[in-house]
Amino acid sequence: MRPAVRARGDRRTCALALWAICAACGGEALAESDGYYPTAAGTLWEYSAHYATPDHPEIPARTGRRVDQIDGQEEHDGRTYRRFSSTLEGIGTEPVTGRSLVRADSSGIYFLTEPTVDESLGLPLPPVVGHTWSWGEWQGRVLRELPIETAAGRFESCVEVSIGQTSSSSASRGRMEQVTTYCRGVGPVKRVTTTESPGPHGPVRGVTEETLTRTTRAESTD
Repeated sequence: MRPAVRARGDRRTCALALWAICAACGGEALAESDGYYPTAAGTLWEYSAHYATPDHPEIPARTGRRVDQIDGQEEHDGRTYRRFSSTLEGIGTEPVTGRSLVRADSSGIYFLTEPTVDESLGLPLPPVVGHTWSWGEWQGRVLRELPIETAAGRFESCVEVSIGQTSSSSASRGRMEQVTTYCRGVGPVKRVTTTESPGPHGPVRGVTEETLTRTTRAESTD
C-alpha cells in the first residue's frame, strides 16, 4: 500500500500517512451506500487525536488535533479527483501536513497518492460485511455495520473497515493496521491506527485514535 499523504514528522505520526487507502466472501449487503465520503469542495472534518503505547506506559501519551478539508480537484487518466489537505498537530514532535486525491463512484471510494501510481480502493460500494480485497502486502475487509456517537453527534448508518498489512517487506518500517468508521452523509467519523515499530528493546506498538468533533459539509455544485 502507498500512503495517502506525503507526510513529514516522527514515527508516531504515521497514522496520517496510512489514512487513505484496495474476492467478496459473502455477508449481507448494507442499505443504499451513497454518501460515505462527501467530496464537495470546502467540506471539512476536525478530529481529536490521541496517541498511546499500551505496552510501554513509560512513553508519554499525546493528545492533538487533525483537520482534513476538500480544497480543489484534479484530472488524472480521464478521472476527476477531489484534492484534500490534512494537518495533524500535537501527536508528533511537529505538525504533519499532506495532500492526497479521492474520488467516489458507484463501485467504491478510491484514493490516489500521486499521479504515477495506481489508485487504491478504500471502501467498496455497496459495502458488504465480510467482503475482502487485497493488493501487494495489504488487505482490506468490511468488518461490520454499526451506529457510533462522538462529540459531533450520533450517527446511525455507518460501516467499519479494516486496512492492514499481511506482511512487511521492510523490518525497519514496521507494520500498520487502520480501522476506519465511515458514516453515510458524513464520511470518516473514527480511525484507530495501530503501528508496530522497531525499538531498542523490541517492537513498540503505538495506537492513534482520531474521533470526529465537528464537520462542515459543503453543498456540491456538480
